[in-house]
Order: sequence, then structure tokens, then C-alpha cells
Amino acid sequence: MGLIPLQSLDTLKIASVSIGYGKVTPFQERLQYYAPVDLFFLKKEPLESELVNLKNKLEPFNLVIISLQNTSIWGGSPYGISQQALKFIRECNADKNVILDLFASPYALKLLDTNYLPEAIIMSYQDHPEMQDLSAQAVFGGIGAEGHLPVTASPLFAYGTGLQTQAARLKYTIPEELGSKKDGFYPSTH
Repeated sequence: MGLIPLQSLDTLKIASVSIGYGKVTPFQERLQYYAPVDLFFLKKEPLESELVNLKNKLEPFNLVIISLQNTSIWGGSPYGISQQALKFIRECNADKNVILDLFASPYALKLLDTNYLPEAIIMSYQDHPEMQDLSAQAVFGGIGAEGHLPVTASPLFAYGTGLQTQAARLKYTIPEELGSKKDGFYPSTH
């Protein structure tokens, strides 16, 4: 069985690192609904000293969930992902279990070092709050995932690559999805 959805939460000491905004994100906030998760963040292009400092803070954790956010669809940038961020992913993956959630173009997968691929990679494509919420729920099994790459990003990440997971926990949703009216849970009698 794969790393996602996370199981045996009592054995995990989880950290979430958001790279791109320099602040806590909706993705990180939703992760905390499922388990104790310590939150960290880096700007898009962190300084070397910030990377070293964060690596030291992550020492006691056995699982690091890294989200790459505030990216670009344009390859020339390259996809708004800095070399510092890629270095951080490589270094974390060298001695930790890592889940990488890419809120980016699927072509950004070709930037990953194939010698240091995270144990699990989630391709979330878009960075809006709803996608962040659903991605966090997929990590913990609040919803299942059944996506497959719609393009070939590299020989390792070919068209159709993907896995299917099943929901393993309760999902967070809005009342309207369950048939409730937007203006209240009960129909008005007036």
C-alpha cells in the first residue's frame, strides 16, 4: 500500500512546508483538521540561511508534506519554481518520508530530481483555495483520488501515469452538497 492516504496517524510526526507564498495556506489549514501538523512556510526564493534553519526545525519529524504553490504555467520561468525550492525537496527527501503536492503545471514534474523523488506526489494543477482543500483531504483519505496525467511531462511521468486511492476518513464539505439550503439547515415555515 502507498503512503496516501495516510494511515497509523499515531505513529507520524507531521510537518507541512508551503513553498511559494511565505505564509500559512488553506492547504495547510485543512491538513490540521485531520491530525496534529506543524506548519512552516518559505517564500518562493528562500535564502540559504532560511533553508538551513528550516531543515534543522524539521529534524524531529518523520513525515514532511511539501506544497509548491504560487507557481506559473509558463515553462520559461521554469514554472515559477525556484532552484532553492527544488534543492529543499531533494534534501528533505534524502532522510525523510516526503509527500509533494504540486499546485502547478504537470510539466513541472520534469524539474524533479529523479534520484530523489518523494514517496508520494500529488498533482493538484491549480492553486485556488478549493483545490488546496481537496488536496489536503486526499492526503488523509477524506476523499479518494483517481487522477492520471493528461500529458507526458517526462519519460518518468508519462501520459496516463497515476494512482487511484479510496476515501478512508470523513470528508469535509459544505451543507449544500448534502442537500441543505444555503440560507439555513431547515426550511422556513413562515
